[in-house]
Amino acid sequence: MKKQLVISLSVVSLVLGILLALGVRTQLTYTPVLPTTNPRELSTLFKDLQETNKKLREEIKVLRNQLTDYEQKLASGKGAIQALNEQLQSLKILSGLTAVMGPGVVVTVADSGYKAPIPELQNLYIVHDDDLLHIVNELKGAGAEAIAINGQRLSFFSVIRCVGNVIQVNETPIASPYKIEAIGDPEVLESGLKIPGGILDALTNAGLKVSIKKVEQIVLPPYTGASKSSMRFAQPVGGP
Repeated sequence: MKKQLVISLSVVSLVLGILLALGVRTQLTYTPVLPTTNPRELSTLFKDLQETNKKLREEIKVLRNQLTDYEQKLASGKGAIQALNEQLQSLKILSGLTAVMGPGVVVTVADSGYKAPIPELQNLYIVHDDDLLHIVNELKGAGAEAIAINGQRLSFFSVIRCVGNVIQVNETPIASPYKIEAIGDPEVLESGLKIPGGILDALTNAGLKVSIKKVEQIVLPPYTGASKSSMRFAQPVGGP
């Protein structure tokens, strides 16, 4: 049993090391201040960042494959090791770090397409980040176990926000139409969104294009955005 415990702790340390490496690598590539305001230099910088992002995503894919290999080896174990692996799988699903599938609903929201007579009023006819946040919150309240927007899986670290005139999810720009996929009880999820006077009614009344469909199986990808490499302020009660 002692030998099994040592092996278990070693494997968990390896897994955590990989996940932390992902967070550190991603965070180190982020530059909060632009080094120039020259349009040509900014264009070159943007292309370089795109290439760096592509390489990082490929690296993430390789590391996730390695992690899967370690997990398969763990799953073949017995007793404490097997229990540890089952707990690890549950935590990965909850944090959005693994692909999942199951029944649920697909909500599609799109800009109205109406051209406002006054440019200042055009914002009334497009989908905003808080609209997506409201839908996500309603789905979570109805018991959604996993959610993705335009293929971007939501996790503890996900941020939905408007940058300029573009909505970003996991720091990735997305555009209308917005496809929100949620895994859970289809009947309950649909009922939660169709509450009279709820978010879907509000969006429909505003002239936006809204649809909801129950599906037998949805496949959601894992979260691939940035993660926190360490906690600076939050600490366990009673000390680390």
